[in-house]
Amino acid sequence: MRISYQWLKEYVDFTLSPAQLAEELTMLGLEIESIEDEGDDCVLELSITPNRGDCLSHIGLAREIAMLEGTGLRLPVPESSAIQTNPSKSGSWEVNITVPGLCPRYAACIIQGVRVAASPEWLSKRLQLAGIRPINNVVDITNYVLLEWGQPLHAFDLDSLSPNKIVVRRAQKGEKFRTLDGGEYHLDEQMLVISDAEKAIALGGVMGGANSQVGHGTCNILLECAYFNPVTIRHTSRKLGLSTESSFRFERGTDGHNLLQPLLRAVQLIRELAAGTPIEPIIDNYPLVLEQREIFLRFARVNRILGTQLTPAGIKSLSERLFFQISAENSEGIRLRVPSFRQEIEREIDLIEEIARLYGYNRIPSTVPRGELPAQTYVPEQLLREKIRCFLTSCGLWEAINFSFTSQSSYSRIERGGQGLRLSNPLTQEGSILRSTLVPGLLENILHNLNRQVSDLKLFEIGHCFRQAPDGTKQERSFLALALTGNAAKVGWHTPPRKLDFYDLKGIAEGLLKYLGFDAWQWEKAKDEDYLHPGQSAELKLGGARVGKGGRLHPRLEQEFGLPQAVFVWEFDLQKLASKLPAANKVVSLPRYPATFRDLAVVVDEALPAARVQELIKDSAGDFLKDVQLFDLYTGNQVGKGKKSLAFALTYQSEEGTLSEEQVNLFQDRIIRALENKLGASLR
Repeated sequence: MRISYQWLKEYVDFTLSPAQLAEELTMLGLEIESIEDEGDDCVLELSITPNRGDCLSHIGLAREIAMLEGTGLRLPVPESSAIQTNPSKSGSWEVNITVPGLCPRYAACIIQGVRVAASPEWLSKRLQLAGIRPINNVVDITNYVLLEWGQPLHAFDLDSLSPNKIVVRRAQKGEKFRTLDGGEYHLDEQMLVISDAEKAIALGGVMGGANSQVGHGTCNILLECAYFNPVTIRHTSRKLGLSTESSFRFERGTDGHNLLQPLLRAVQLIRELAAGTPIEPIIDNYPLVLEQREIFLRFARVNRILGTQLTPAGIKSLSERLFFQISAENSEGIRLRVPSFRQEIEREIDLIEEIARLYGYNRIPSTVPRGELPAQTYVPEQLLREKIRCFLTSCGLWEAINFSFTSQSSYSRIERGGQGLRLSNPLTQEGSILRSTLVPGLLENILHNLNRQVSDLKLFEIGHCFRQAPDGTKQERSFLALALTGNAAKVGWHTPPRKLDFYDLKGIAEGLLKYLGFDAWQWEKAKDEDYLHPGQSAELKLGGARVGKGGRLHPRLEQEFGLPQAVFVWEFDLQKLASKLPAANKVVSLPRYPATFRDLAVVVDEALPAARVQELIKDSAGDFLKDVQLFDLYTGNQVGKGKKSLAFALTYQSEEGTLSEEQVNLFQDRIIRALENKLGASLR
């Protein structure tokens, strides 16, 4: 934004030099990029943040200077025309707004007898200083008012329009439009157009059309001054790649309450410089009245936030210098009416920021922050995560943290044939899919380390995964995944090398369950898991519900990921695991009486899971059986083809006394009968 130093002085009195003015504006939070000497004038180049659309004009900057200097403004006061309240018609012409949400207000004036010619030197020079090329007096006047008030206007050649009607509407899908610069664009329904009774004549808030432009043959014009929804203008400008001085301001928000003053200013200049005669009254169609905000500002909150000791009178004085009007007050604070040109002021904290800006950041004292730290509390899921981290790190695992995005190729390797939840606007193709499992991320972590000669790895990750339910709804769930590869322990002179295997992974999973307070679970062979080795995989159930699965990675995947050694992975559904957690940890005293130990070896069908045998032993033995452990598995000629021998170590113990030999034999017989009757087992 280029601002003329001499032009500013027409609206406000100040004695600051251009350099001093730049320094003061910088203190107010406005960034000055450069100061250019132009002979009898000076131009300040400002970088205006998107929230300060009110500063994109000379009057807007004059307000900032008046606020800073504590002086008044001299705004141009054009001769008033007869204006009716919200009419949509003037003479034979009318304005029809079909989308009030996109265009709440549209004002227009019909001017006859215009003499289009070159602009006077003073007008051309001011436009050139601002970086705008002069065209003709009518167009230059609209640009001049834009630079003066920050309100875009547009002039249509009235004789090129189909008579009697201006329509503000949405564009039709695929509608073509040729703009003033000669470009042809294809529009969509989200864009706003201004049309006459037959055709579009302007892209609302962006650029006029070539079919209605003002040229040297123009005699009559329709002068437009409107307020457009900033989001709509931003969509149109970005979609078409078309940014103009008008769209730049509309995107940041113009003053919809104050359309008539800029419009009358332009009418006055057209009278003086182009000999035009307006037809009264001016059309002012205002179907959706814009909100006039009021915010209550508390004196105590101002001082608490800023660390100041401002008095109520001082706060009121600063507020009035900021052009806020006091509508009510009491001992606690004041109710302020927000100026219509400050659309970004929405909350009390915004008012406090404005007071700090005017008061001076350099005057705010430095204080040490004070306050009480609240007691640290955890929700159940946080406690579960912390307990899991504590156990797994004690087992020598390292935590990994990966992005929630993955590539289609990595996703397809794990979820074969699946499409996943694709992002509509991914930053990269490597992160175009929301992950449905944590496994691919850990495999990439392992591959990254293996490529750097780190071959022994134990990793885990806790994170969210995203899936689409059968009914089409999107689900976000928490998961835990483990990935192991390499040697089980660091190799030394006293520790021979041993590669990690499935049972190391299974042991960590069981240890975690015990640490979390579980005392019973079931193992089953994994079903339909394409990414797991068919002979070295299992799933874990609690109360009949599957809460986890894992095993060795399928050799096919090891090859596809380029992994040179076996990798073992496990994944828990944390939400299912949390739903099965015991209500409280059980605390038992140390046993007072000795335990009795027995071994039991049985021959069963080779296809029968050992877990099924172990479960039946527990169910049939009674409460005195405290532990069952499988310690031997044998297949061979001694047990016959299709059979296997399972040997279990059983621990019996009573809290009331030492168990006798007869009692233990009774329990053993009960177990043997149950195994023979229900599983067809035989003693070995």
